[in-house]
Amino acid sequence: MAWYDRHSTYSTSIINGVICIIDLNGPTSVINDAAQVIKALYAASGGHMPEPVIYLHGMLPFTPFWDGLDHADGVFTDYYQLDERDMDRAIAKAKERTEGKQP
Repeated sequence: MAWYDRHSTYSTSIINGVICIIDLNGPTSVINDAAQVIKALYAASGGHMPEPVIYLHGMLPFTPFWDGLDHADGVFTDYYQLDERDMDRAIAKAKERTEGKQP
């Protein structure tokens, strides 16, 4: 596998309107491949991707935690901190953050 083929591997689900990504610890982490992850999710959604996107990251021996990825029309723009170990609390924080944004 060439270095440029080393994209992250992950699973996704949409829960309460939030895309939840679990990093499967592939050749590249979701955090290091965020632009490609967002691009792929946007394409898979047919351009109708929910705004809140959270991801679970952390490898043993560390405790995994949830943080977020910002995007605009399928283009990764930034990371944001949720620092949550509980998925339901991470989802609630991501939704609150998104709903609090000015249009």
